[in-house]
Amino acid sequence: MILFRYGKYCMYQNQWFDFGIRENGKCVLRAGTEYKESLVKMGFYKHAGLLYILEVNPEDIQSAYRVSVWADYKGFICSVYEMKDHDIVNMAPSIEYEIMSGDHTKPGYDPQLNVKESELDDIWEERTPINGFKFDVEPIVYLKKDGVWLVEH
Repeated sequence: MILFRYGKYCMYQNQWFDFGIRENGKCVLRAGTEYKESLVKMGFYKHAGLLYILEVNPEDIQSAYRVSVWADYKGFICSVYEMKDHDIVNMAPSIEYEIMSGDHTKPGYDPQLNVKESELDDIWEERTPINGFKFDVEPIVYLKKDGVWLVEH
């Protein structure tokens, strides 16, 4: 099963991490326990449950971007949330799809699509710059193109 990435990511000491920016301007890097020993050597400390964090200065960040995941469903571009049960993709429909289907966003209700992964020809990450940080990655990275997965899933 593939896990889709969302949010902000940065490169620190030649490794990619999920991160955020505090009000004081410091960057907080977050990582799970899969690399526990190397994280501790880098100065990370256990924060909560399986989460390790490290606070660094913005100038220590080599590159950063914000990522979102999109899919083409029947010609409509939809925001991807997650993959369920190994073959069902949960998505937010585009406004155009909502108009076509008649299933509209209403107060307290946001329509969602649960679509078989095989119905999606293209799934991609869209990466956008974060102000104040170097952006040196491909802006579009296909995870699935023309019905073929380009990443392990």
